[in-house]
Amino acid sequence: MAKTKKVSFPTQQGEVSPFVDNVDEKLNAGGLGAKYGINAVDMAKSTDFKTNIPLKVSQAESAVATAQALNASKDSIIYDAKLFYNDMGHAIQKHASYDPIDMEALGFFKIETPPDPNLAKPVVSAITVLSDQVIIDWSRGRWQGIVIYAGYDGVNWTKLDKDFRSPYEDIRKNQGGGPTMPTPGPGPVASGPETRWYKLRYLQNDVEIGQELVVKTIADIH
Repeated sequence: MAKTKKVSFPTQQGEVSPFVDNVDEKLNAGGLGAKYGINAVDMAKSTDFKTNIPLKVSQAESAVATAQALNASKDSIIYDAKLFYNDMGHAIQKHASYDPIDMEALGFFKIETPPDPNLAKPVVSAITVLSDQVIIDWSRGRWQGIVIYAGYDGVNWTKLDKDFRSPYEDIRKNQGGGPTMPTPGPGPVASGPETRWYKLRYLQNDVEIGQELVVKTIADIH
């Protein structure tokens, strides 16, 4: 038996209904259904597609339009409410009987809980290692700055520096000193990449607060 060819079906939604209309017309009025012995169930299914595909497409398009209209209406009424209550809040504050407690009760004043310095923990967004420095991007948040400790094993630490404006740049050379060399040779002792550990704590009024953040990276700075 000869190999059958791939049957083409429209890939664009707008072309589906005309395609199905043509198939159904050729199967019925054109007599191809009878010619190829298409059974009554499949003939009815083709006619059902012809009727219901345009209907479902129309319903879907209508639903999208309705959803867009409802979304616009929702945005509009929320914006109107914002203006309305904003004006009301200002009017209350100008009233002779004004009491700030009432504004808090209405929810017109946002009550912010001050951050707990005991829970403060530095946030590092990125550590970038270059040939001449390690750059630590950190977030100051509500605090004064950070203190940075350095180590090489994650256990023993030396206070490295304080920083009050991100990022912090560590330009220390590797402990090995000399240039990295693939094989031993005369001159300075060969030194390869080293693991660097950093421990950060927030500073407030020049006092260390909160919790420690420990990070590490690989540096090769000579």
